[in-house]
Amino acid sequence: MATTGIVRRIDELGRIVVPREIRKHLLIREGEQMEISINDAGDIVLRKYYPLSSLNRIANQVVQALAQSTGGTVMICDRQAIRHAAGPNRRQWQDETVKKSWIDMMERRRIATLEDGMVLAPILADGDVPGAVLFESSQPRGDDTAQRMCELAAGMLSRILEV
Repeated sequence: MATTGIVRRIDELGRIVVPREIRKHLLIREGEQMEISINDAGDIVLRKYYPLSSLNRIANQVVQALAQSTGGTVMICDRQAIRHAAGPNRRQWQDETVKKSWIDMMERRRIATLEDGMVLAPILADGDVPGAVLFESSQPRGDDTAQRMCELAAGMLSRILEV
């Protein structure tokens, strides 16, 4: 674990301020949830909380089923990286860092077709946008099947997160 040399005091309410440099480096925004745990050595571990991590099994099944039925590449990302991918281009996308333009599209809270023809549908949970479903078609489509599919998958994952 890297040492920063920064020491902070705990205030009377038990709060600790995470230095700006660390928040900036880890892309932690005001209001984001943090996970607090204790490791085996007894250290307090503070890390960004990813709501989508609770959906790992379901998310994997969703991308597998949709990729199989459409023949395209289906992905689920959080605000940092693509966490689940299935389909012909899955290896290209797995663990790829999320582009800033994708985050901007997510923040608009509606389905969008990106410049490369990929479809993005934001996943909404408790008023926040923890991630998105993306679809990359292996062939051009003249209908809105990809958008409907992404919208359905994002809506389903949103409802599961809110339960």
